[in-house]
Amino acid sequence: MSHIQYFRLTPAVAEKEQKDDKGPSPNEIRANARIQVYVCSACGENPGSEPLKNCAGCRVALYCSKKCQVSNWPTHKQSCGGTASSDINLKLAKKLVANDELMFYLKVYSVLALDLLTAPETALDTCLVVKLTTKDADPLATVRAMINQEERGPGASIMLQIASIERKPIQSRTTPAMRASLDIAISALAGTEFSSWPVVMLVFTGDGTNCLGLPSPIDPEALKQGRERNPFVIQSAILGKRDVPVNEENIIEMFNNKIYMDKQNRYLLHTKSKN
Repeated sequence: MSHIQYFRLTPAVAEKEQKDDKGPSPNEIRANARIQVYVCSACGENPGSEPLKNCAGCRVALYCSKKCQVSNWPTHKQSCGGTASSDINLKLAKKLVANDELMFYLKVYSVLALDLLTAPETALDTCLVVKLTTKDADPLATVRAMINQEERGPGASIMLQIASIERKPIQSRTTPAMRASLDIAISALAGTEFSSWPVVMLVFTGDGTNCLGLPSPIDPEALKQGRERNPFVIQSAILGKRDVPVNEENIIEMFNNKIYMDKQNRYLLHTKSKN
């Protein structure tokens, strides 16, 4: 597994979403992605002004020095390269974690799945593994292709989706670098106005080999939504807008629906298939 992500504090977007259904703009997402703080996949450190270098094989793992890259190779070689679909998932995941609106849903999911309202200490030894996949962004085109007995070739529009989210012990599903970044995130909040925020380790994966780890501070708005469970508004082309109760299953549906309905690709989570 390769860890590439640290964390940043983000403003809550619950109230904004109720007033403005457009969500963040592409430029806002790109700006957020640029200020992400990355850490070395081997030692978990951030070199500050010195840029980290990508592994030439998978373009996922990041290293602060040649020494770290060499020392991490016996572990990293098992996942280096991965599959084309996994690479797409993780490239899109970098845009996902820079999207405050979509990350808010995952924070509320964390509150419910880890019972953070009554047992915040659960986040210290349990992570959430978010399995990502890509699906056809134009189901009607798929149906037409099936009717005409045609194959949807390269260049078909696909979109990022959550296939499942599972609770897993941190020790079994994270690398030392991930755990180091989690410790750094918790330490960074200590002694500040954010010290009471639980920090959840989210592990994004496409095929179980390479992954992206994100220590995610759970802000008061996410805790409030988990406590009050105000219904989410979900929209579909057939049924229009409807309220759905807040639970783990519906949060995933809401998340996926947001991306599906983003026909203008404001979230930058639609792309073209390569095979």
